[in-house]
Amino acid sequence: MSIAMTNASLDDVLQQIKQQTGYLLLYNSNEIKAVRGITINRQQAPVEEILREVLKGSGFDFSIREDTIVIRVGDRPLNSPPQRVTLTGRVTNRATKAPIPGAMVLVKGTTVGTTTDADGRYTLRFPKRQNVIIAVSFLGMESREVAYNNQTELDVQLLDKVESIDDVVVTGYAQVRKESFTGNTTRISREQIVEVSPKHMIDAIQVFDPSFRIAENISMGSDPNSLPEFYIRGQNSITTELNNSADISRQNLTNNSNLPIFILDGFEVDVEKIYDMDPMRVHSITLLKDAAATVLYGSRAANGVVVIESRAPEAGKLRVSYNLTGSVEIPDLSAYNLMNAREKLQAELDAGLYAFDASDVTENTYTTNQTYYQKLNEVNRGVDTYWLSKNLRTALNHQHSIYIDGGENDVRWGIELKYAGNKGVMRDSKRDTYGAGLFLDYRIGKFQIMNRASYDANNSSDSPYSFSQFSHMLPYNVPIDETTGKYLQNLRFGYSTLNPLYEREYLNNFNRSNYRTLQDNFAINFYATPHFTAKAWITLSQRNYESRVFVDPLSSSNSAFATPQELGSLTVNGSDTFSYDANLLFMYNRNFNKHFLNFSLGGNAVENSYTVNNIKYIGFSTGALNSPNDAAQVDGKPSESKNKTRLVGMFLSGNYTYDDIYLLDLSVRMDGSSEFGSDNRVAPFWAAGAGINIHNYKFLRDHPVLSRLKVRGTIGTVGKVGYAAYSARSTYTTSSTSDWYATGAGHILYYMGNPNLGWEKTRIADIGLELGFFKDRLLFKASYYDKKTIDQITDVTIPSSSGFTSYKDNLGEVSNRGFELDLRYNFYRTKDLEMTLFGNMAHNKNKIIKINDALRAYNELVQKQYEDYDDNSTQSKYAQTYTQYVEGGSIYAIYGMKSLGINPANGKEVYLRPDGTITYEWNAADQVEIGNTEPWAQGSFGLNARWKNISLFATFLYEFGGQRYNSTLVNQVENANLERYNVDRRVSTDRWINPGDVAPLKDIKDRTLVTRPTSRFIQDYNTLQFNSLSISYDFPSKLVKRWGLGMLRLTANIEDLGYYSTVLQERGLDYPYSRTINFTLNLTF
Repeated sequence: MSIAMTNASLDDVLQQIKQQTGYLLLYNSNEIKAVRGITINRQQAPVEEILREVLKGSGFDFSIREDTIVIRVGDRPLNSPPQRVTLTGRVTNRATKAPIPGAMVLVKGTTVGTTTDADGRYTLRFPKRQNVIIAVSFLGMESREVAYNNQTELDVQLLDKVESIDDVVVTGYAQVRKESFTGNTTRISREQIVEVSPKHMIDAIQVFDPSFRIAENISMGSDPNSLPEFYIRGQNSITTELNNSADISRQNLTNNSNLPIFILDGFEVDVEKIYDMDPMRVHSITLLKDAAATVLYGSRAANGVVVIESRAPEAGKLRVSYNLTGSVEIPDLSAYNLMNAREKLQAELDAGLYAFDASDVTENTYTTNQTYYQKLNEVNRGVDTYWLSKNLRTALNHQHSIYIDGGENDVRWGIELKYAGNKGVMRDSKRDTYGAGLFLDYRIGKFQIMNRASYDANNSSDSPYSFSQFSHMLPYNVPIDETTGKYLQNLRFGYSTLNPLYEREYLNNFNRSNYRTLQDNFAINFYATPHFTAKAWITLSQRNYESRVFVDPLSSSNSAFATPQELGSLTVNGSDTFSYDANLLFMYNRNFNKHFLNFSLGGNAVENSYTVNNIKYIGFSTGALNSPNDAAQVDGKPSESKNKTRLVGMFLSGNYTYDDIYLLDLSVRMDGSSEFGSDNRVAPFWAAGAGINIHNYKFLRDHPVLSRLKVRGTIGTVGKVGYAAYSARSTYTTSSTSDWYATGAGHILYYMGNPNLGWEKTRIADIGLELGFFKDRLLFKASYYDKKTIDQITDVTIPSSSGFTSYKDNLGEVSNRGFELDLRYNFYRTKDLEMTLFGNMAHNKNKIIKINDALRAYNELVQKQYEDYDDNSTQSKYAQTYTQYVEGGSIYAIYGMKSLGINPANGKEVYLRPDGTITYEWNAADQVEIGNTEPWAQGSFGLNARWKNISLFATFLYEFGGQRYNSTLVNQVENANLERYNVDRRVSTDRWINPGDVAPLKDIKDRTLVTRPTSRFIQDYNTLQFNSLSISYDFPSKLVKRWGLGMLRLTANIEDLGYYSTVLQERGLDYPYSRTINFTLNLTF
């Protein structure tokens, strides 16, 4: 440094050194007041030389440790020196007894202090006086203050610092003080997660943040292999596929463009890894919702970010943690209201399936009447088969995890073993996961080196039979040969007499899959100074997936026209994925009096490559021989596709705080990706936020009532990749035919690319308020947001003469606006009893701002779906509602014709055209918005109570203000096929039968016309769900120690206790819902 001063005091010189170097200075200002008259002129000299020169002859000496300069009294006495004392001692870690080098030891209230050496020892000299307090601190540990009582030695032990879960925000790159952060986040602890669901953490998130919602899947119910679909703050993607199926499989969920990204310990992972993760290994989950919170993820952040921190090993003696969760899963069939055998036969009679008019007797009517009496005989002799339960079971499951950790301050390690067996309530369905992990944490000097290696595996099996096959079965059919006790291959009555129980019991149909994942995370942290840190980390991941679906050659699902060499099939699908994610981060923070600055500069590079293979074998002699070697031939041509994507990004983030009152956040990121068009590879993203901690003003500090008052606001732009790899470039594929040319196989243009294709961009504005009363025992949070997605990726229609009908471009615009409320009140608290009520609510309004010609063409295609309808139409596609896109409308809108109800005179439906005229004719062009599935509000509420060692946690979910198209009334009542299937009881009570009947449903004798979408089936959808109830008991610590344990806890948890809905519809069409009782044992020794 350079310094030029004349006749200056030592204090002035030291302040100049501090200003230029940024070093922290420790000294007694009263002692150095007498040192004056210093003249110095040095240019670009080392700080050590300057200090020696200015302290020469002053009686003071100095030492420099890292970025701290300590000025202390030297060996030579000063004139009239004050009486001084010397204190020595050692600073250690209380848990590990290891020394702590570099700890700060200060005389409280002064700048007199020193730091510990490599062995944790210190020597502190200070003027003797009364009421001296020694303060000891170290980064990452709890500070301690100890009274000085004239002793000459003082040893101090420090504890590892445990941040409150509510005090910090985890962004995936770093931890930020919540007090100084302007972004909108929600953080959930492990304890909160397991109280709601000890097996699946995703199920628990929606309880604690109403903006995170799992979409209801009435088709797949509790299927353990059907991953949930969820979103944060509404959906913003438009699809032009004519498919309203609710079946969310592992494959299509991967391409779900409304899905948030998941960050586990700094690395992006797929949702399946989170779904299969043991909640007991989680430290916390943080939801990042607005631009200020998510901008560091740039092009991946538009749907929100979910950050998961796993538990790290702790220093100390060897510790073993074991967790066992046993569960009983019971099928829930309460949503079904099917007829019994007598009711079903009577409904057939009312519908006119049998003719008893003597004047109209034909051979056909004689046969049908004979069938009626045969059925009646079965009913009269007590046949009433409850088919719903025939392929179900009460599943007994168990989940285990063992974690062993230990080590000292400089070396920590942890070993994890886990297994989770999950049998579904349908026979032949299961999902078994198991894995192992090794974590190492090595600290030497200023470096910290960490490595986490993990292996995860999964074996899954789906039932080859849909639950709907059993719910449709006729109750007067007997499934078992009463003579032999074996299942019948063919049943006596019905259009299709095949018995699914026969196939399940005697054939070898199966649907199995598995994956194996090996992942290694390596990180190096360099703590250069208390203010500057550099981090580098990389993850390598390899995943192999395979599924096998086998159809027995004797199965009824084989084609009736298949030859013996074509009976039976084995479909094998596989994928291999390799990815790496490398990150580099530099962080600097500094305090200047009341000013605090925090800067981050970082970047990352990501590559994902995957190969997908598909092949189908046909022709099997028997179901017992079902390997590819046993097949007669390959069906068609095997396929293989390879994809590779790369992303590189850099970001700069800054945070400024003044006196913990005024807050400012600024961030910018630049991303480049191979997934975008060649002319649009790079895009910028940014965010800004400001806030005020009003409760930190002097006049409000320590206020007896108001403990928190914070206002904040953020705005920024983030992005999303909402399309498959290579959508931006023209792609060729090998011809699927067997044509072979002199030069080899032919190739054809598979997809027309767009070199200008870029990111979807979402601008998010967010304002929020936080209020706390009575030391935060009553907490209230409110926020309002405005999300506008522009440059939305949609299909653009082009003339078919080009060889394609569409290509992708950035054209659509969608808006989501809403608010979120959260209230928590700790209304009773004593030593033994504590009770807390909580509740939250989220409101979102979705709006389509702009559509293009391709979406208009899609709407026309929807109308064409009904063109082939005639008076004999029975196809279910005509009864289905399809999404349509209209500017000013919503992506949640339901379209159909407005209905005036059923005419009591003739049992026919009367429609209202958009022009106000009335008609009996349904017309696709007259469809309008008749409902909206988006709720006005959704959220949760509950009670958390603790009495001594017993804890109770109850949660409820609610939703109101939306509508549903009651497909059960359409398909199982009005369009019910009484000849073939069992039906809902409302067929007999809600349908028109005779002239003059005022009924909501059409003539029961009308069995040929399928009802097309109409407002008659729109119903208000309000629900209340008793989501979970958990009771736990912590054994007293004295008793636990007597048993040689560190902790012992027992928990009973019940999931999905009750469900109420204003829409009475069948739920669990392909896989039933269930109720689960969990028993959990947690122990540590």
